Amino acid sequence: MIKSCGKNIWFVRAPLVLGGINLSSQMTLIKTSHKQIVLISPVKIDEALKLEIDTLGKVAWIIAPNNFHHLFLNSAKRAFPDAQVRCPEGLPKKIKNLPEHGILDVNETAVWGDDLEVLRIYNGGMSDEHVFYHGSSQTLVLTDLFMWFEQKRNLATRLFTALVGVNSNSPKMSRLMKFVYRDKAMLKESFKSILMWDFQRVHLAHSRNIDTDAKQHVQHAMAAILPASDVVNPPEQQTG
Repeated sequence: MIKSCGKNIWFVRAPLVLGGINLSSQMTLIKTSHKQIVLISPVKIDEALKLEIDTLGKVAWIIAPNNFHHLFLNSAKRAFPDAQVRCPEGLPKKIKNLPEHGILDVNETAVWGDDLEVLRIYNGGMSDEHVFYHGSSQTLVLTDLFMWFEQKRNLATRLFTALVGVNSNSPKMSRLMKFVYRDKAMLKESFKSILMWDFQRVHLAHSRNIDTDAKQHVQHAMAAILPASDVVNPPEQQTG
């Protein structure tokens, strides 16, 4: 079930069906420079998956990256009772049965180590998504910011993706996220920060990842908020 996608980074994609809509969900696993395993956006962890994860190292941190991806926090905590949980500040107000937890802090180096960077893309709000950059594998980890669905989908999923505006051949921001992130100036600054990272692949929580032309796909998905003319010296174009 676990797939490697670079040194010290793995992912698990699991089925997630809500009201007949086949979204799928993905957990990213990263071994930090502290030799600890961080689980980002956990999926349901059964005994077989737990045994696989145990072979990678000791799980020290369980991360809910936004206010929507909390369904399996308790499952992860039961599997790894010694791990600490981190979540956005608004999630405890929404969900009352969270496991014992702390609040996500992008500067908490004890969690992230030296090669995992974190950006809070919006100052609170309904989603409060945090995005992650794993430098040694050049991987950007997103959750609900962009979506990119496989072509083979059932009718309910096709209708859903059309309704939320992600029924396309490239990654896009859904209409829901456009509604959630109404401060376009704040979002624009976050997009600029994301593009400064030298990522070569992108983990998306739903349906599929971006394994080729990642920077181009992400910049295209950002275009409605951040036109190409506003992108100043992205890393792959810098000289000297």
